[in-house]
Amino acid sequence: MNIIRKIDNLFFGKYKDQYGKELVKLTNNINSLLDLGCGNNSPVKFIKDKVKTRVGVDLFEPSIQKSLKAGIHNDFKMINVLEIDQYFEPNSFDLVIASDLIEHLEKNDGFKLLDLMEKVASKKVIILTPNGFLKQGVYDDNDFQIHKSGWTTEEFESRGYKVYGIMGAKWTRGEYSHPTVKPNPLGFRISFLTQNAVFNNPKNAFALMAVKEIK
Repeated sequence: MNIIRKIDNLFFGKYKDQYGKELVKLTNNINSLLDLGCGNNSPVKFIKDKVKTRVGVDLFEPSIQKSLKAGIHNDFKMINVLEIDQYFEPNSFDLVIASDLIEHLEKNDGFKLLDLMEKVASKKVIILTPNGFLKQGVYDDNDFQIHKSGWTTEEFESRGYKVYGIMGAKWTRGEYSHPTVKPNPLGFRISFLTQNAVFNNPKNAFALMAVKEIK
C-alpha cells in the first residue's frame, strides 16, 4: 500500500489542494487577513506561516473551537459576517477572504457582503464559491451550510474581479464537492486532471476563485 500511495502522490500530488496553493501565490506582502465564515478547517491553514495576523469570523461555535485547536487563526470573532463594518475599520486588513461562504447567503446579502469586504480590505479580496447554484443542505449539524444562492463569472467581473476556475471541470463534481464519477478515488483524480484546462476558463469550472485588487 505504501508503494501505491507513493506512485499515486507522484502522479497526482501536484494537483491536490489547488485552492490552497493558489492562496500561497496570492498572499505575498500580506501581513493581516480577515477570514469570513472560517469554519473549522479554513484554507487559511496553507498560509498561516506567511501571514502574521489571522482573524477568523464564524457564527458556529463548534467550528471556532476546532479551528482554535488547529492553530489556523490567532484571533476569532463570533459575529455576523454582514456586520463586520461595526467591528472593523475601513482598510483594516490587507486581505479579506471568504471561502465557500457567499453561496450560503441570499443574493442581496451576498452583494452586501462583497461591499463590506471591499470596504474593510486595504489590498485584496478573495472569494471562493461554486460556479452557479449548487444544491446543498445541512451538513455537520450546521444549518449555516445550506446553499441559498449561485454566483457567476460575469457577476464578479462586473465588480472588477479577476476570476479563475478551481477544483476541476464543472461536470466532475457535485453536491458537497463530491466527485460525480465513482468510485470517489477515481472521480477525484479525473477532476484533478481537468484543473489546468479550466483555470483560465472559469465558466467551465466547478468553482470560481474571484480576486480583486483594492486600489
